[in-house]
Amino acid sequence: MALSTAVYFTATFLNVGLIYALFSGKNNVCYDNLGCFDTSSPFDNAWKYLPQSPESVNVNFKLYTRNDPETGKVLNENDPDTVTTADFDAEKDIKFLIHGYVSRGNAPWVLNMSRMFLQKEDCNVVAVDWHEGAHTFYPQAVANTRLTAAVTAKLIKLLHTQFGLDLQSVHLIGHSLGSHIAGYIGHRTPGIGRITGLDPAGPLFEETDKAVRLDPSDAIFVDVIHSDGIPVIDLGFGTQQELGHLDFYPNGGTQQPGCPSHPYITGIQDVFTLHFKDVVHAVDCSHDRAIYLFTESIVNPCRFLGHPCSTKEKFDQGACANCGPTGCPPMGYPAKPNQAPRGRYYLKTGPQEPFCQSV
Repeated sequence: MALSTAVYFTATFLNVGLIYALFSGKNNVCYDNLGCFDTSSPFDNAWKYLPQSPESVNVNFKLYTRNDPETGKVLNENDPDTVTTADFDAEKDIKFLIHGYVSRGNAPWVLNMSRMFLQKEDCNVVAVDWHEGAHTFYPQAVANTRLTAAVTAKLIKLLHTQFGLDLQSVHLIGHSLGSHIAGYIGHRTPGIGRITGLDPAGPLFEETDKAVRLDPSDAIFVDVIHSDGIPVIDLGFGTQQELGHLDFYPNGGTQQPGCPSHPYITGIQDVFTLHFKDVVHAVDCSHDRAIYLFTESIVNPCRFLGHPCSTKEKFDQGACANCGPTGCPPMGYPAKPNQAPRGRYYLKTGPQEPFCQSV
């Protein structure tokens, strides 16, 4: 069968974008108090796109606490007074929730995860909103992750230097492109306690230099949930590549139970006759599943126990049932550093909430 229409259109669109980037003439840009960015190796993964200006990306922060769990207070990395007048408490842990491509800081999953954290413990929760930089051509959004990280790192530095925040109490939780933003923040801010990557984006990041993507050196503890590690040619958004100290692969880290199969568009008529929303749901469902698995793990006493295994096939055959002397590490919020050796951990989940199947 010839190359599918969807892939053809995608390839054409991307080629136009690449030509634009190659002939734009600029290979570096500097922004006040945020530093300079260039497209030299290894930061050539975004097809020579540079981060847009801070005004264009427009990163915003909103703090949620038990005193204000619904409305939240705006924080500004350039204005300490916004921190002083908010409910921020440097003695409490802080969670940063970072959305991905074509999402936003008030997405339902962000607000729901914030509520679960505040139900679980008395902490600070900060939603990072970079939706103006995320709603653009994908390679441009990839480039914008670097600027988003620089702005967020500046806020963390402010909280640390002027308000006494312990960096080890910082937990960055990023979905898709947000996972790599978390990695960039950690690289700029040595000593961050934890980063959780929720199905980190694969396109333009997979098999790149560790300086470009999330990796274990970005925090004291880095854990990753892979839920859509299907090749991009098959409309997969995630990656199978190990990026953390503990990498969890629920249901093999690809097609998630309860999600529609990834669509395969075979002809021009399918582009117009397929229900577009159904196609988007099929593609997003597995990619977003990492979010829901992690959110459930915050308050559900059931544990998603991961089994060390080299491949999904061996796990499915029952060859990896023994967790060894350290036991099976839990996936999600209960995961802790040094619970288990670094590597790949497999498990099964249900097709709908509650997803956890083991106690």
